[in-house]
Amino acid sequence: MITERGSYILLFDGDCSLCNRAVQWVLRRDSKDLFRFGSLQSEKGRELLLSAPAAVAASDSVILVTGGKYYHESTAALKTIVALGGIYRLAALLMLLPRSLRDRVYRWVARNRKRWWPYDAACMIPRKDWEHKFID
Repeated sequence: MITERGSYILLFDGDCSLCNRAVQWVLRRDSKDLFRFGSLQSEKGRELLLSAPAAVAASDSVILVTGGKYYHESTAALKTIVALGGIYRLAALLMLLPRSLRDRVYRWVARNRKRWWPYDAACMIPRKDWEHKFID
């Protein structure tokens, strides 16, 4: 499967340390330059959500936009990891689990994320070679 540069947009909670760390994790592994990133709180992030299904738009979850489709919660996280290719494609096996179970675990982590990973008031400043990857 050939995927174009910037063909995935990952929207994340910009006020969440775990989310910021996850974005940095993806950035370091995105050797094919497939991903663009934006915070859910940004103007462009909010604009993208105008076209999203109501359940996705109302979510404070990570949201993956690709091919005109919107994914959130565990499906967005897993599709993001799988898109990185290589060994990360094995994460697709987790998609075999019922979505209700995957999302229950995702929501449990999401509910506790700000307690387990307190927010660091310092913003993530992207490296120069990553600046083009941010849509805000």
